[in-house]
Amino acid sequence: PQEVELYWEKENSYLREMLVEPEMYVKKGDVLAVFDTDVDLVRMEELQLGIEHLLTSAEIEKADRLLAIQEQKEKFAEAKQKRDERREQGYAKENTAELDSYSDAVADLRLQRMQLEYEEFLYQTEWQISRMQKEIAQLQEEMSDNKLIAPFDGVIELTAAIQPGERVLPDKMLISMGATDKLLLAAKDMSDYFQYNMDVIIECGKESDRQTYKGKVVAASNILPAKYGEKLALV
Repeated sequence: PQEVELYWEKENSYLREMLVEPEMYVKKGDVLAVFDTDVDLVRMEELQLGIEHLLTSAEIEKADRLLAIQEQKEKFAEAKQKRDERREQGYAKENTAELDSYSDAVADLRLQRMQLEYEEFLYQTEWQISRMQKEIAQLQEEMSDNKLIAPFDGVIELTAAIQPGERVLPDKMLISMGATDKLLLAAKDMSDYFQYNMDVIIECGKESDRQTYKGKVVAASNILPAKYGEKLALV
């Protein structure tokens, strides 16, 4: 049978439950084992509280900045109105038009700067919240991705001697299994008949129980290591 060794490569993981045992048949996608992975729950709570704090403080800051902008607009408009009234009443000094124009330009620039600072504050706040939400999502994904899945239909050959709650090392083989729908056959090839990647039909088994398989040559005799000692093709 096609065989595979399965590992759990996440760091800081512990076995919660082994769901299979040797000689058990499984289907592709079946859950073979479940794990618990150390996720920084304190960090997740900090992030959630941080988002709540940012949202609350941002609303207050937005209101304060908008109020300041509005007050500056009203102050500028009031000063301009008083200046125009004094000019109409003849109290304005001569040749003040250029100075008034300069004052208006400065006031406009001050308002523009306040508006830009407000927009920059909104952008920075949204960016911080988005970054924190992304980190929370990553932590949640780590928590939910905790199952070892069967890669194909097969039979369990071996399970590691590990108890629930025991730490799982990334280089420790947990389960070995062989496929029930995929076989690797070695066929004698004395006449160099088999060619790599060719489709074949092979009949094998006891005379009273012959089985027919459709397959493909995955290694021809001319590329197999010399240790095989005879001409073979792997199908």
